Amino acid sequence: MSDALADELAIRKVLATYAHAIDRSDFGLIASCYFEDAEEDRGRFKGSIPEFIEWLTKTLGGFDSCWHLLGEPWIELDGDVAHVDTPCLGHHRLRNPAPGDARDHLIPCRYLDRFERRDGQWRIASRRAVYEPVLAVTAGPDLT
Repeated sequence: MSDALADELAIRKVLATYAHAIDRSDFGLIASCYFEDAEEDRGRFKGSIPEFIEWLTKTLGGFDSCWHLLGEPWIELDGDVAHVDTPCLGHHRLRNPAPGDARDHLIPCRYLDRFERRDGQWRIASRRAVYEPVLAVTAGPDLT
Protein backbone atom coordinates (compact mmCIF):
# COMPACT_ATOMS: atom_id res chain seq x y z
CA MET A 1 0.00 0.00 0.00
CA SER A 2 1.34 3.44 -0.88
CA ASP A 3 2.05 5.98 1.84
CA ALA A 4 -0.61 8.34 0.44
CA LEU A 5 -3.24 5.60 0.53
CA ALA A 6 -2.31 4.67 4.11
CA ASP A 7 -2.52 8.35 5.10
CA GLU A 8 -5.97 8.73 3.52
CA LEU A 9 -7.21 5.58 5.24
CA ALA A 10 -5.95 6.86 8.60
CA ILE A 11 -7.74 10.19 8.06
CA ARG A 12 -10.96 8.43 7.03
CA LYS A 13 -10.74 6.32 10.21
CA VAL A 14 -10.59 9.50 12.33
CA LEU A 15 -13.63 10.92 10.51
CA ALA A 16 -15.60 7.68 11.02
CA THR A 17 -14.53 7.54 14.67
CA TYR A 18 -15.78 11.10 15.21
CA ALA A 19 -19.21 10.31 13.67
CA HIS A 20 -19.49 7.10 15.70
CA ALA A 21 -18.50 8.88 18.92
CA ILE A 22 -20.77 11.91 18.57
CA ASP A 23 -23.77 9.71 17.80
CA ARG A 24 -23.14 7.86 21.06
CA SER A 25 -22.17 10.92 23.15
CA ASP A 26 -18.77 9.31 23.79
CA PHE A 27 -16.95 12.51 24.69
CA GLY A 28 -13.61 10.83 25.39
CA LEU A 29 -13.63 9.22 21.96
CA ILE A 30 -14.63 12.54 20.35
CA ALA A 31 -11.67 14.26 22.04
CA SER A 32 -9.32 11.51 20.82
CA CYS A 33 -9.99 12.60 17.23
CA TYR A 34 -8.29 15.95 17.92
CA PHE A 35 -4.87 17.04 19.07
CA GLU A 36 -4.91 18.63 22.52
CA ASP A 37 -4.14 22.08 21.09
CA ALA A 38 -6.77 21.85 18.32
CA GLU A 39 -9.45 24.49 17.75
CA GLU A 40 -13.10 23.98 16.84
CA ASP A 41 -15.26 26.60 15.08
CA ARG A 42 -19.00 25.88 14.78
CA GLY A 43 -20.12 29.47 14.29
CA ARG A 44 -22.25 29.25 17.45
CA PHE A 45 -19.17 27.90 19.27
CA LYS A 46 -15.48 28.64 18.83
CA GLY A 47 -12.77 27.45 21.18
CA SER A 48 -10.47 24.73 22.44
CA ILE A 49 -11.31 21.04 22.47
CA PRO A 50 -11.98 20.89 26.24
CA GLU A 51 -14.36 23.84 25.80
CA PHE A 52 -15.92 22.13 22.77
CA ILE A 53 -16.53 18.93 24.74
CA GLU A 54 -18.19 20.96 27.51
CA TRP A 55 -20.37 22.73 24.92
CA LEU A 56 -21.25 19.43 23.24
CA THR A 57 -22.23 17.87 26.56
CA LYS A 58 -24.80 20.61 27.09
CA THR A 59 -25.95 20.74 23.46
CA LEU A 60 -26.39 16.99 22.98
CA GLY A 61 -28.34 16.85 26.24
CA GLY A 62 -31.23 18.55 24.42
CA PHE A 63 -31.59 15.67 21.96
CA ASP A 64 -33.22 12.28 22.31
CA SER A 65 -30.90 11.07 19.57
CA CYS A 66 -28.64 12.15 16.78
CA TRP A 67 -26.81 10.50 13.94
CA HIS A 68 -24.35 11.80 11.39
CA LEU A 69 -23.97 10.56 7.84
CA LEU A 70 -20.62 11.49 6.31
CA GLY A 71 -20.17 11.91 2.59
CA GLU A 72 -17.02 11.24 0.62
CA PRO A 73 -14.19 13.39 2.01
CA TRP A 74 -11.99 15.43 -0.29
CA ILE A 75 -8.44 14.93 1.02
CA GLU A 76 -5.45 16.99 -0.11
CA LEU A 77 -2.23 15.63 1.37
CA ASP A 78 0.83 17.82 1.77
CA GLY A 79 3.44 15.96 3.80
CA ASP A 80 2.36 15.88 7.44
CA VAL A 81 -0.64 18.15 6.78
CA ALA A 82 -3.93 17.35 5.06
CA HIS A 83 -6.77 19.66 4.15
CA VAL A 84 -10.03 17.72 4.28
CA ASP A 85 -13.52 18.79 3.18
CA THR A 86 -16.20 16.34 4.32
CA PRO A 87 -19.93 16.74 3.68
CA CYS A 88 -22.15 15.69 6.57
CA LEU A 89 -25.85 15.33 7.22
CA GLY A 90 -26.83 15.33 10.87
CA HIS A 91 -30.24 14.23 12.12
CA HIS A 92 -31.15 15.57 15.55
CA ARG A 93 -34.31 14.58 17.41
CA LEU A 94 -35.17 17.27 19.94
CA ARG A 95 -36.03 16.06 23.44
CA ASN A 96 -38.63 18.72 24.29
CA PRO A 97 -39.58 20.87 21.30
CA ALA A 98 -41.81 23.87 21.89
CA PRO A 99 -45.49 23.23 21.09
CA GLY A 100 -45.97 23.32 17.33
CA ASP A 101 -42.22 23.08 16.60
CA ALA A 102 -40.75 20.26 14.57
CA ARG A 103 -39.07 17.55 16.59
CA ASP A 104 -36.59 16.40 13.92
CA HIS A 105 -33.94 18.61 12.39
CA LEU A 106 -31.86 17.62 9.38
CA ILE A 107 -28.69 19.68 9.37
CA PRO A 108 -26.42 19.61 6.32
CA CYS A 109 -22.91 20.87 6.87
CA ARG A 110 -19.33 20.53 5.74
CA TYR A 111 -16.39 19.84 7.99
CA LEU A 112 -13.41 21.86 6.79
CA ASP A 113 -10.52 20.23 8.62
CA ARG A 114 -6.81 20.67 8.89
CA PHE A 115 -5.39 17.29 9.81
CA GLU A 116 -1.82 16.88 10.95
CA ARG A 117 0.36 13.85 11.42
CA ARG A 118 2.29 14.06 14.68
CA ASP A 119 4.35 11.19 16.00
CA GLY A 120 2.86 9.02 13.26
CA GLN A 121 -0.77 9.78 14.24
CA TRP A 122 -3.27 11.67 12.07
CA ARG A 123 -5.74 13.81 14.03
CA ILE A 124 -7.72 17.00 13.58
CA ALA A 125 -5.66 20.12 14.29
CA SER A 126 -8.49 22.53 13.45
CA ARG A 127 -12.07 22.19 12.29
CA ARG A 128 -14.56 24.69 10.92
CA ALA A 129 -18.11 23.49 10.38
CA VAL A 130 -20.03 25.36 7.69
CA TYR A 131 -23.80 24.90 7.84
CA GLU A 132 -26.53 24.97 5.21
CA PRO A 133 -30.15 25.81 6.10
CA VAL A 134 -31.72 23.36 8.55
CA LEU A 135 -34.71 21.30 7.46
CA ALA A 136 -37.13 20.93 10.37
CA VAL A 137 -39.68 18.16 9.88
CA THR A 138 -42.52 16.63 11.83
CA ALA A 139 -41.38 13.38 13.35
CA GLY A 140 -43.02 10.13 12.40
CA PRO A 141 -43.87 7.51 15.00
CA ASP A 142 -41.08 5.82 16.93
CA LEU A 143 -40.66 2.28 15.66
CA THR A 144 -38.98 0.95 18.77
